[in-house]
Amino acid sequence: MIRHLVFDVGGVLLDYTWSQMLAEFGMPKDECEIFDRFVLRSPCWSMLDLGFLSFEDVRKDLKLMYPQYADALDYVLGKPERMPVPRPRVEARIRELKAKGYDVYLLSNYSEFLFNTHAAQAHFLDLVDGAVISYEVHTMKPEPRIYETLLQKYDLDPKECMFFDDKPENVEAAVALGFEGGVITSEERLLELLEDY
Repeated sequence: MIRHLVFDVGGVLLDYTWSQMLAEFGMPKDECEIFDRFVLRSPCWSMLDLGFLSFEDVRKDLKLMYPQYADALDYVLGKPERMPVPRPRVEARIRELKAKGYDVYLLSNYSEFLFNTHAAQAHFLDLVDGAVISYEVHTMKPEPRIYETLLQKYDLDPKECMFFDDKPENVEAAVALGFEGGVITSEERLLELLEDY
């Protein structure tokens, strides 16, 4: 029986405006795809999420690695509060489920600065019974240790947990540890899964 709902943040509780911001900057769509593949998916972001680099360090490193994108990086990373897009329908549904007795936890790969900046743009933190964020524990999904940390910290039985994430490999890692899991491909998909409860 599911008693605990465990959510990733980015791509699940929040959407992002990277592409919109790059379009505002004037970057053509095909170049946006290159920017996303090489810059926004750079290994620097993993070091940031693990808590080993600061946001400003990553910003400087990326500008050195990709000088052709220095202005675009300044435009996007200079306004981190604009990156997240809240999902109020999701928050409302989670609020209903919490009122029915479900516990709500966060399990997310995030840096301290961006987590605090982005969470401030939404209202889901008041719904949360607990959280494990990668920068705090210096490990990240899909490594088993971050899931085990959540289970141990809050004394949870994985068979009573439903985990929602936008990356299949993260859901697969949770399922391997005994969680139920759902891959979130859109806000509508998440709402459909939550409706099951």
